[in-house]
Amino acid sequence: MTMLLKALEGEFHEYILGIDFSDRQFRAEFGDEATYPQVTIGHKHIGSMKEALQYMKENGILNG
Repeated sequence: MTMLLKALEGEFHEYILGIDFSDRQFRAEFGDEATYPQVTIGHKHIGSMKEALQYMKENGILNG
């Protein structure tokens, strides 16, 4: 996801497991079934990488 966001030349902030948050904090925030990474665009939580790619496609951020 980081490589894609860099390629799109958009502004983003990356939080890193073990540096910015723990797995326990991640699970408390997103639930036990959540996968890495979780994506937020603006103030809207989009979800997993698959959900983020679908959102980007549907909203014209990605072509194809």
